[in-house]
Amino acid sequence: MVLLDYGISNIYTTKLQVSSGVGEAGFLIHHPMGTKDNPMTVKMIFSAAIPAFMVFILLYIEILLTGVVVNKKENKLKKGSGYHIDLLIMGFLSFFAGLLGLPWMCAATVRTVSHVGSVSTFNHSSAPGVKPKLENIKEQRVTGFMVSFLIVSKR
Repeated sequence: MVLLDYGISNIYTTKLQVSSGVGEAGFLIHHPMGTKDNPMTVKMIFSAAIPAFMVFILLYIEILLTGVVVNKKENKLKKGSGYHIDLLIMGFLSFFAGLLGLPWMCAATVRTVSHVGSVSTFNHSSAPGVKPKLENIKEQRVTGFMVSFLIVSKR
């Protein structure tokens, strides 16, 4: 559709004007509580806290539901100390992403469940109509890291 828009030059369509680089906008919010001339009021702070708390609850529930789906007994996963380190790293990444105005990290339920299915090994029975049984899951963190890295690098 973009090519069609540029191909038809006699029809005007509005375009989104974006800055030429990161240097113009900057990374940090320099005055999160307002400026000296225009400070944030207490009413503004509390009214911003309400939707922020709702987003927090939404992300928290999504992470919990994804954890329940992935860690069910049928998957035979073994949680080691890396499980808690992963949660700690995700917490820090979410904090810094919010501080810098980057997208939040989320559980990405569909992608996570698909990843668990892709690293699963099933025992295929030769009998027709018999459902294959899960033998094991090759637990590793390389593919999850690479998927996240490739998503971030495309920005």
